Amino acid sequence: MMLELLPWRRRVAAVTILALLMLVMLFFLVLPLWASSSMHGERIDKLKRQVMAMTALADAAPRFEIEARKLAANPEIQGLTYSAPQSALAIAQLQGHLSQMFVNTSSSVTSSQVLPEALEGALVKIAVQMTVEADVKGLVNALYVIDKARPLLTVEKLVIRDPDGDWAMTTPLAQPNRLQVEIVVSAYMRAP
Repeated sequence: MMLELLPWRRRVAAVTILALLMLVMLFFLVLPLWASSSMHGERIDKLKRQVMAMTALADAAPRFEIEARKLAANPEIQGLTYSAPQSALAIAQLQGHLSQMFVNTSSSVTSSQVLPEALEGALVKIAVQMTVEADVKGLVNALYVIDKARPLLTVEKLVIRDPDGDWAMTTPLAQPNRLQVEIVVSAYMRAP
């Protein structure tokens, strides 16, 4: 048995099938291509902005290099950091500098330990941990000298213990009425 459709029903069925096919093409072909195209357009705009920024940086690089050389040649700037071919030499300079500061303020250094160095940008951060015996006035003077010192020094850690308190060190070297001070001082080093 065969079903015959009237001509106007055939046209309606053909138009419906054609419309469905067009909708399927629209959803599965045209819309994804359009979305992909708009995403690529956004990416291209972003890349153009990045290229413009990189070009501006590349154009400005010679000026910055000239200014950096001027700053590096400035003796006042050079005096802010230690200059040594090896970090061990800069650390030894820092230890000697600190020991001399404490001795000049009537304090005594009981121990000194080098802490690991850390790379921070173009500079190397060096640090020394010291244990010092000092009276209050000597400690205040030493901290003042550290604050004013060149190259720049930074007190990273400061622990002060009362010699007669609960945490007092009971060593034969400990003098009465002197503070037990643990201090970590850091500085920066640059290659010459």
